[in-house]
Amino acid sequence: MFVGNELSGKLPRDQGQWGLTVVVTESNYGEKTERTIKDEKGEIEMGKDVRESANTAVVGTSRGMTLNMGNFCSARIDVWASIPTDPNTMDEAYDVVKGFCEEKIEQGINEVKNAE
Repeated sequence: MFVGNELSGKLPRDQGQWGLTVVVTESNYGEKTERTIKDEKGEIEMGKDVRESANTAVVGTSRGMTLNMGNFCSARIDVWASIPTDPNTMDEAYDVVKGFCEEKIEQGINEVKNAE
């Protein structure tokens, strides 16, 4: 878990950020080819209580998963998210960010299945 204030100057105080990347790698006789089937970034709008807080921390996490697709082919799914929060609610904020990342991993799995 990343918890720190060094990002607070880079994030708008009322928004969090997230990103999702899905890359399929195929190997054919030692030659690897990669294709990105999803590369997406976005913002997470925060509630009024965070926007009005004078003391803001940033909580973030990332998740990754590699799927074996058989036939020397795999898919790598990576997602990250960070949100500003009140320092007194960092554990709750982490649970929210973790759940968000887990949902995005599922979306990435669906992207891979739909791309086959």
